[in-house]
Amino acid sequence: MPPSKLLVTLSLLILSCNYGQVKKQHAGAVQIDTNLKKAIEISKEAANQTMAIPADTTSSDYLIYLLKNEMPVTSYWTQQLNKLDAFEIPFDSTTRLSITRTWPINDSVSVIILQYSTNVGSDEFLLTVKNKKHFVAKAHISNQYDSDVSQENPDYYYTEYQLIDDRKIKLLQHKMKDYDTGKENDIVTVEYLSILGNGDILKKI
Repeated sequence: MPPSKLLVTLSLLILSCNYGQVKKQHAGAVQIDTNLKKAIEISKEAANQTMAIPADTTSSDYLIYLLKNEMPVTSYWTQQLNKLDAFEIPFDSTTRLSITRTWPINDSVSVIILQYSTNVGSDEFLLTVKNKKHFVAKAHISNQYDSDVSQENPDYYYTEYQLIDDRKIKLLQHKMKDYDTGKENDIVTVEYLSILGNGDILKKI
């Protein structure tokens, strides 16, 4: 074959191979874009999903739904919460009630940890609920507010907790002597709470 024809043939082969590679790369890019679009759509659908509204408005699930979605508490649950004598209801612009955690103890008893927040701090309360209807017991498990120490009252108090397991809670009650003086002394009293199968709460020191 003459050299000129050989060069033309080789050039055509190279162009054909390059075109095939470009075509494959483009097809691959389209596939990635399609998959990415599907992933974004799935992510958006998951983000738009909301907690289903419980049909029974007297169920504790409904209270949880209201608080998680920052909706007003109904008159029924306002009455039930007021019976706890733990915080003031109705709330104002400086207060907020929210859910910290919920979990079941058994088929009939469950636990709700409520946080009551103000513009200077917060309290947390552990509540046990029977059949998702009635509060059985209450325990004040956290108390953390801005310090209001003075020369007359130099000590700062606060309480925190640790969940040991689903039925045991460790309370740490702090007394910070001579707070914010550089000579603080943290005196800690430890208590243990046990949640019984009937919803009662047993305290041990």
